[in-house]
Amino acid sequence: MKGHICNRELVEYIFDEYDVQGVIHFTAESHVDNTIKNPGVFIETNVNGTFTLLDVAYKHWMEKPFKYKEKYTSRHPELDSESSDKSFITFVNDRAGHDRRYAIDATKLEHGLGWTREYKLEELVNDMMASDLKLMTKDQYLKDGGYKIMNYFE
Repeated sequence: MKGHICNRELVEYIFDEYDVQGVIHFTAESHVDNTIKNPGVFIETNVNGTFTLLDVAYKHWMEKPFKYKEKYTSRHPELDSESSDKSFITFVNDRAGHDRRYAIDATKLEHGLGWTREYKLEELVNDMMASDLKLMTKDQYLKDGGYKIMNYFE
């Protein structure tokens, strides 16, 4: 069968018609040079298509989170028992924010490859703050002129 992963009706039909029991997802747009020319295609297939597939699979197989529909537990009852709903999940304590095991150690880069930092942290922070202040000034100028400023972080 040939179709597009974003075609929800087709994906639902396939799940219903063939009683899909599992999925291996290889659908993807590739070729980095094409992503620059037409990034929307990649978002559509790789992100939206994957969401469609996951959403249809969830609705097809699950009664609620961690609870498979009866039809899908007959071969694996351990997947749906109330006592083991979370048996596949192992909770771990969060690492402290200052955990040095996850910090970047540039020693090998500096000594082995002769790499040097282009900016010191203080310089980088100062440059970023100066840039943000310029943007705030420009934004205020535009607001004062009656223009609406779109803030994507709100």
